[in-house]
Amino acid sequence: MTRTRIGFGVLASVAVLITANLGANGTMGRDGDDGEAFGPWSAPVHLGPVVNSTALDAGPSISRDGLSLYFHSARAGLPSNPDLYVSHRAAIDLPWEAPVKLGPAIDTDLAEAGPTVSKNGHFLFFGAFRSGSFDVYVSRRQNTADDLAWEAPVALPSPINGPSFDVPSDYFENPHGDAQLYFASDRANGLGAPGLDLYVSDLRRDGTWSDPVYVTELNSAFQDDRPAIRADGLEIIFGSSREGSLDLYVSRRDHVHDAWSAPVNLGAVVNSTGNDIHPALSANGRTLYFASNRSGNFDLYACTRSKIRD
Repeated sequence: MTRTRIGFGVLASVAVLITANLGANGTMGRDGDDGEAFGPWSAPVHLGPVVNSTALDAGPSISRDGLSLYFHSARAGLPSNPDLYVSHRAAIDLPWEAPVKLGPAIDTDLAEAGPTVSKNGHFLFFGAFRSGSFDVYVSRRQNTADDLAWEAPVALPSPINGPSFDVPSDYFENPHGDAQLYFASDRANGLGAPGLDLYVSDLRRDGTWSDPVYVTELNSAFQDDRPAIRADGLEIIFGSSREGSLDLYVSRRDHVHDAWSAPVNLGAVVNSTGNDIHPALSANGRTLYFASNRSGNFDLYACTRSKIRD
């Protein structure tokens, strides 16, 4: 399909373009039961001093080919004003290279955080504090091989953004229906005591977003934040403070139209006595990236698991 390069002046046109791109490049999935089974997660590995800094490093998102790692970092400024960075590697088994800022089209003097790259590689969702509240923004690029080619972002319209604190978490390119944006928000109909709860909104084929739905089966009376969804939509990992410190939890379902199961703590192998947050899953579901302050500052970690059956 030939893609037409357009600006972001007309937001509805951008949303229609997103759905058109998904029609040609959406992720594969399957109906029915899980269809995949994985072994246990390995002990997390610190991504090292090339990726991590002495400042805050968090909010990872991994490209579909596993060669570009996006995240936010305060290495160049105040902890309250992080910027978005990307680190590359030439192959899965080679080291990460020094991170670089995404550039002036994305990074400003204000806070940008929580990048999420669509699986087709054309769209970058992130949170930014630019209009008096923290909102969800989206940027597009034509060339998916150029991690610094992002165009000027635009804020998503109501009902996604509003006066609430809204931060993107994962963009699910649903193979069995409309694409969905999962995000965290402190809007008034949530229950989380610290403010953040999980919501989901569908990107309709006409380019509009549905009213965000409170994800009852995942939320608690405590903070629930930053879900990461496996590419087939049958597993979700998110952060929650329901047992004290922030830990990573997992929930599953048999079909993308089913409700999520009761969340389960990922356990002591992955979680620590500190705060473990911001999960991101690789396209094959075998690598989990996340941020943790188990060693002091928030740094990026990764753990892996094997696939034991199809």
